[in-house]
Formats: sequence, C-alpha cells, structure tokens
Amino acid sequence: MRIFRNEKQGFSLTELLVVIAITGVLTAVSVVGYQGYIDSTKKSVTEANALSVQQWFRSTGSVRRAALEVNPSACRDIPANSAVGCIASLTQTDGPFRNFKNSYNSNRASASTIQAQAPTSGWTKAANSGITACPTGIEIGDIVVEVPVAANVNTTYEFWYCDKNNSGAKLLYTKDNWDVTWD
Repeated sequence: MRIFRNEKQGFSLTELLVVIAITGVLTAVSVVGYQGYIDSTKKSVTEANALSVQQWFRSTGSVRRAALEVNPSACRDIPANSAVGCIASLTQTDGPFRNFKNSYNSNRASASTIQAQAPTSGWTKAANSGITACPTGIEIGDIVVEVPVAANVNTTYEFWYCDKNNSGAKLLYTKDNWDVTWD
C-alpha cells in the first residue's frame, strides 16, 4: 500500500516580500516620471497660451491696417496708453480669451491670467536668453504683455509667460520674434 503525502506548494514569505518591494520601487519610479510629465505639459500649455495671445495681436494688427472691424472694440485704436484696456477686454465676456485658464492654477480667472505691464526698471533680460524675474502679482502660468510707456506710431508689444525653472525660481520667459509692432 502506498501512502500519498499531501504536499501543497506555495510562496514563501521571502518571495512575497521581494515581490512587494519590487512593486513599490516600480510605483515610486512611475509617480516621479508622471509628475515630470505633468510639469512639462503645464509648461507647454503656458507657452502655447502666450503664443496664442501673441498671434492674436499679430493678426489683429493686420486687420487694423486693413481698416476692418476689430473685436473687442477696446482694441480698435490702441495707442500705448489704452493698450491696458484692450488687454483687459481680451478676457471679458466677448473677448477671444475669455475661457483661458492658468495651467498651474485652474481657479485663477482669465482676467488675471493675461496681464498688461509697463516695463519697469527691474525688467532686464538676461543676455540673449529672454529671461527676467516675474513681476509682483504675476503667478506661474500667467501671460504678460509688455506695454510700451509712450504712445508712438509703430508701438512694439512684447509677450512673456511666467514659469519656474528647475530650481523653482519664478521667471518670465519670452522667445525671439515674440514682439509685435502695431501701427
């Protein structure tokens, strides 16, 4: 007569702990990678928003030169002293950027996301890099339109976006050819 032993195979405690440790490491790496992806997406959206505002100014300048109707009406005639009103109207009910959201702070309304600022003595671009410190009241993800101080024919507006660098400092960025001249 043969006696069969009932031997059940299973995982040892050591094997289970190794699997849990590997899963934890993979999860940690995934979370860090995902956060980097989210941060780069927010930066890309902020830059795209600034470029959209810049392109709107460029195309509206063409429309104005052709003596066509410009909406919002606050942007029809823009000497530098009324450019702040034009920029504020871009985010109003009938403005083209009324639904803009700050990519870093979705509770920040569009009226504060796109702002006009006169250049101050503190605005100095780092040599050839298009970077300066964000002015007071400007948050990461905001768009800044630099409005000239004096009204001239051929007034030039420059477009910036506030973001953070790798060390977390709040900086304004602009790119070459992001200035628009309105006459």
